[in-house]
Amino acid sequence: IKECDWSSDVCSSDLMFNKINLFNVFIISIFAIYYLALLILKDKKNYLDILYIKLLGFSIFIFYAFASLPVLSFRINSYLLPVLIFLLPSLAKYIKQKKIVYFLSVLYGVMMFIDFYIYHKFFHF
Repeated sequence: IKECDWSSDVCSSDLMFNKINLFNVFIISIFAIYYLALLILKDKKNYLDILYIKLLGFSIFIFYAFASLPVLSFRINSYLLPVLIFLLPSLAKYIKQKKIVYFLSVLYGVMMFIDFYIYHKFFHF
């Protein structure tokens, strides 16, 4: 049963689907990668690495700037996020301990698996 405010032609059940979680696990992990990239690559002068960091920062900005328009926010954000495919190997190149890179990669994969496949399936009803 929908409860509608007839003066504005908007139903409360429709508003529920227009809200987004601004601090979800995925965007927080993108923040972590962004700041890790800033710390690791701050002294490096490779113009591609700088471009990757700027695109990732712009992607985060777009997500929050268009939060009132969730579809636009997610679409533009996901359009810019493939820059991670190039940024993550670039970060791994500058870390000397390869076991740490391997461990962080596996930890990130497990965390995203838990978030996307376990948490969303069982706790979103």
